[in-house]
Amino acid sequence: SGFHWVIENNLIRFANSLGIDCGTEGGYDPEGDQPRPKEYGYHIIRYNEISDNGTGGIAGAGARNTQILYNVIERNNSLGWTSPEVGGIKVHWFTDGLIEGNILRDNDCHGIWLDNHCINSRVTRNVVINSRGSGIFYELADGYCLIDNNVVAYTRVGDGIYTHDASGAVVAHNLLYANEHFGVYMRVVSNRGGRN
Repeated sequence: SGFHWVIENNLIRFANSLGIDCGTEGGYDPEGDQPRPKEYGYHIIRYNEISDNGTGGIAGAGARNTQILYNVIERNNSLGWTSPEVGGIKVHWFTDGLIEGNILRDNDCHGIWLDNHCINSRVTRNVVINSRGSGIFYELADGYCLIDNNVVAYTRVGDGIYTHDASGAVVAHNLLYANEHFGVYMRVVSNRGGRN
């Protein structure tokens, strides 16, 4: 947990779990002595190489006003988890956020995954190649998200850009090539959220 961190120019490899966790801890404090910050997010994560980690590359619950820029994220989920919540980049409650200019390749999970009320966010100018799962996944959201000018190719077991139980996404000017299923696939799978 924390806010206004700048994480840049690091080589992050071989963690058993995530490369970078940029979210809030939530309500549970396993150590029993750490106060939850009143403010969290507002991070800048840029120019890092994040590879070969056990689960995902970057994840954050509550990573509001966060910018994830120009990172190389590759070969993550080396432990081969097949349960949900694993992505090269996976964020929840990503409000006023920006994911731009990243290269995500050969991740054994979804490439970029925005989940649960990602409002006023943008995913732009990323290259997402050879993900197991969708290249870009937008889930359970109802607030504006612009997904534009990305290259998404060669997804395995997934679509180029996929949304479910979500609305408010604008998908424009992307190059979607040789993905296993659809280039863009939007659907409703439950009644749990989004205006659809």
